[in-house]
This record gives sequence, structure tokens and C-alpha cells, in this order.
Amino acid sequence: MAKNKSDFVTKIKNKIKNYEFRPIHLLPITFGVCLVVFFAYVFIVTSPNGTVNGDRCDGIMKLEKSVIEQTVDNYTNDKVSSVSIKIECRTVKISVHFIETATIDDAKKIAAEVLAALDSNVDYEKGVNSKYTGMFTSIDDQIAYDVSFVLYGSTQGFPIFGSKIYSSDDINFSDANEKDPALADKLRNKETAE
Repeated sequence: MAKNKSDFVTKIKNKIKNYEFRPIHLLPITFGVCLVVFFAYVFIVTSPNGTVNGDRCDGIMKLEKSVIEQTVDNYTNDKVSSVSIKIECRTVKISVHFIETATIDDAKKIAAEVLAALDSNVDYEKGVNSKYTGMFTSIDDQIAYDVSFVLYGSTQGFPIFGSKIYSSDDINFSDANEKDPALADKLRNKETAE
């Protein structure tokens, strides 16, 4: 056994000693290096703390997780089945699920209440002539959070999407109802005729 092992080692040493490097050997080596560099680049770019948001999240006030949890846990309404609040960089995403009897107007009003509840739990100064604190409205050119809403329900017109940008106190909603039923019927008839 020892002799076979030493013969093997001797053969390898002889191959290494007699090895002649040729330019054609650069091709697989270059290909391998390029693969490693490519996969390293893809890994770095797609990492969660990578370059997806760049530096646009720098300088923003921190919305504490405890404040979000307190708002979600303490908000109650008989038309709401669940509330979730998440933060992605400069956007607070509020999702509200409603019970079957909730109307579109109720949902819009309750979404504004959820934002007001979150805002009241934040320990930050309120802007002059503003409904919200500096966390959700720009004060002295401080970067504030934008807010996006998704309101889920089971009646016609849901889901409802909403947004509030930091430079305005207004919340804009768009529901799934047809704004012009006559035009919608005309388009449906045209679709079925084709």
C-alpha cells in the first residue's frame, strides 16, 4: 500500500515537473475568474442592504419599531379585521383588512385614522398649519416619510390604494369602482364584439 501511494505521488511530481504552460490554458482560467467576479457582483448588488435604495434612506428620521407595534396593537375598530404597518426606506406601508360590512368611505376614513394614530404615537413636533408631525410632513426641509395605503375588503370597489407624500397633508385614494359606468359598458360591449 505504501509503495502504491509513493508511486502515485511520484507520478504527480513528474507531471508537475514536466508540465508545459500553453496560451490555450488561459481561456478556461479567464472564464473561471470572470464567473467568480460576475457572481460576486450579482450577490453584492442584490443584497438587501446593497445598492437598491442607494443613499436615499440616509438622513431620514427613525420610526421606532415599538411605535409601530404600539399602533397596530392598540388600534381598534369594529369594521377592521387587521392592520399591518411596514417601513421600506422612506415609505410607510399601511395595509388594512376590513370586514364584509365596511364601505369604501368607511375604509378611507379609517385609513386616515390609522395614520393619525401612528402619528400621535410618534414623539415629534407638529408642523405649523399641519395635521401631522414632522415624521410625515416636511418641516424645515427635513426628510419625512411618504405613506402608502392598501385597503382590502370584500365589497365592490376594493382594494383601495392610497398615498400621502411628505410635502402635503392630503391623502389621495383610488378605488376599483368604475367612474363612468356608461363608458365601461361600451368598452365591454366592444370587447365582446371583437
